[in-house]
Parts: sequence; structure tokens; C-alpha cells
Amino acid sequence: MAKQDSGAESRAAERMNRNRRQAQRAVEDLWNKGEIGVADELTSPEARGYAAGEGMTRDDLKVAVEEFRAAFPDVQMTIDQQVAEGDYVVNFTTLRGTQRGEFRGIQPTGKSITVSGVSRLHYGPDGKVIDEWIQFDQLGMLEQLGAVPSAETPKVAPRFAKKPS
Repeated sequence: MAKQDSGAESRAAERMNRNRRQAQRAVEDLWNKGEIGVADELTSPEARGYAAGEGMTRDDLKVAVEEFRAAFPDVQMTIDQQVAEGDYVVNFTTLRGTQRGEFRGIQPTGKSITVSGVSRLHYGPDGKVIDEWIQFDQLGMLEQLGAVPSAETPKVAPRFAKKPS
């Protein structure tokens, strides 16, 4: 069995930990504090992101954060769990906020939202994101805002219910 290079292992572990810290910084500084310039520090100019099936650039990310923070000025995102391996970091997050401004055509409701999400970030050798995939509970968010009706659980008769005679 070949002995692994402990120096290479150490450098890989350092990169992985750096990437974890970068992902935490994106949540804390970009989303929670609204420091939009942080996107330039953390994301490669050529980076591509994918949210809700749509592609986005670094500039699109900045606009999305600004729009979201304008509509939900008290927004706070927390990382509930973080998993890292190699050049990848996965964050399982919860986003909370109160709608005080217009959001994608929805007038301010004053309603609070709690939305779960997951993001998979791929980091380049320089420690900047080169691609990201994001999924979050858009339908749940729209239901909480009252923009779409909540889905009710249908009432189903028990499978072996006695049939009326």
C-alpha cells in the first residue's frame, strides 16, 4: 500500500477548511450584513450559479441579494449543517425574514418567512466559488407570504373503510 504524502494531505485539508470559512463568510457578510462587495472577494468573475433552474452570474447574485434584502431587511440566514469534501462545500440553511418591501411583484405583507435551502459550492484553487447550485423551498415561501394558496392535505378515507350499504 502506497504511503500518502502528508504535506499534500495537509494542504488539501487547509484548502477544505478555507472553503468552509468562505462559505460561512458568504452567509454572514453577504446575506446577513448585506456587504455586497464580498461577492467579488468570494466568487470568481466567471462563476456560474444555478437557482430555481436559472443560470446566474456574480453580478446577478449581487442583484438578487440586494433585492431580497430590500424586501426582507431583517433577513438572517443560518447554516444548520455544513459538509465539505475536496473543493466542494454543501450548506443546509434556514433563512428567516419579514417582508417589508416589494418582492418580485408581491406587495409588502408584513409576514415572516422561514425557508429551508441547500447550496452546493465548488471552489477553485484560489478559494473563490466557480459554480454553485442552490435549491430552496420557493413554494413554501410564497405560501407563507400568502401569494399562493397553501396546499391542504386531502382527506382520504381509510383504505379498508366499510362501504355504505
